[in-house]
Amino acid sequence: MLDGQKKWIGNATFADYTVIWARSLEDGQVKGFVVEKDTPGFLPVKIKDKIALRVVQNAHITLDGVRVPEANRLQRADTFRDTAAVLRVTRAGVFGASRTDLLARLVDAMAPLQPTLIESDAAAMVSAIIRRTRRRALVVLLTDLNASALDEGLLPVLPQLSAKHRVLIAAVADPRVDQLAAGRADAAAVYDAAAAEHSRNDRQVIATRLRHGGVEVIDAPPTELAPALADRYLAMKATGRL
Repeated sequence: MLDGQKKWIGNATFADYTVIWARSLEDGQVKGFVVEKDTPGFLPVKIKDKIALRVVQNAHITLDGVRVPEANRLQRADTFRDTAAVLRVTRAGVFGASRTDLLARLVDAMAPLQPTLIESDAAAMVSAIIRRTRRRALVVLLTDLNASALDEGLLPVLPQLSAKHRVLIAAVADPRVDQLAAGRADAAAVYDAAAAEHSRNDRQVIATRLRHGGVEVIDAPPTELAPALADRYLAMKATGRL
């Protein structure tokens, strides 16, 4: 039986099957379960008012006494180690590389990665960074400037990270939002323009909050993000912030 909640689960509102990772009360281990969409007690609700480059409908899932048959339990997923194996094709790490071989090792590590929709865990990410990186370093996080997602994920644990490292958040700004904001051709275009302007204002508000917390923020279109990151790094070096 599954009880609890999951948030920001991609496509869960219309998927026929959803994989739920949950911790067992019997042995304390994380296990995987396949839940069918019409299972009693399984309620996915669409998260509204979000915009992103990738059109992914996210859901807030409530599990209330959801009974899952043994046949729907992932039989070889009995520990967190087994769960982490799922992430090996979507995440990579390079540690202890010298300046001369860093780029080559990054390419080798990232080449096999495959894009997959997975539930993010900001607390685990921050914990892993602090554990692996003892010396003060520049930590670059590429994420969306989505206020709701950041409020419930990264923002509560960000002070732990920024207290030990210099943090820079880089976000990809959708150029289509600027195009929509300029629309005035008809009533529909004006409505789209208002929605786009609202989205831009939300991004500016969350960026200001991050900066007030001592975090560097870059919000740039896809073609400008890499140069903006390089320029910010050089500027931080030049002013002694690294």
